[in-house]
Amino acid sequence: MDRNFTSKDFDNFLTKHGVKHVLTALYSPQANASERVNRVINEALRSYVRSAREIKCNVAEAGTLHSLVNEILQRYRATHLSSGKSPADLYLNLLVLHIKNNKTIWIGGSILEKYGQLHYLVQLDDGYVLKRHIIQLKCLKIQKRYAHFDTSITVATLNLSVIPFYLLT
Repeated sequence: MDRNFTSKDFDNFLTKHGVKHVLTALYSPQANASERVNRVINEALRSYVRSAREIKCNVAEAGTLHSLVNEILQRYRATHLSSGKSPADLYLNLLVLHIKNNKTIWIGGSILEKYGQLHYLVQLDDGYVLKRHIIQLKCLKIQKRYAHFDTSITVATLNLSVIPFYLLT
């Protein structure tokens, strides 16, 4: 039985770029987290259409698909009142990052450890520790007279416009 994305060339490509390739069971969308999110959205849309029909409301008048999906995702990601944590934080122990106005924001931090050739463990100035790809880092030039700290640690900043929508805790 032939599997996609398992050739030696592809494996070498992934290794060269520092990507860990994890295979799941064949034809098993349950093993894919994005499939779970799709399922939640589809169930919410079906529920919305069902409730709109029950109150005899025209679904098209109630809102566009885009606005409905945005509302569903906002409720899905919202912080729960009793716990004070978002579903992502409770389920995956992740914090959801919200980028406003599509502006590039750089945050200062220090590289703690190097994983492979292209990934680094970075501690932000506010204490968060993140695993980031090298394209998400920008080296700062600091004059030696100000460098009274451990010089083996590289000061880095993160481009939040290319960071996925979560921060590791």
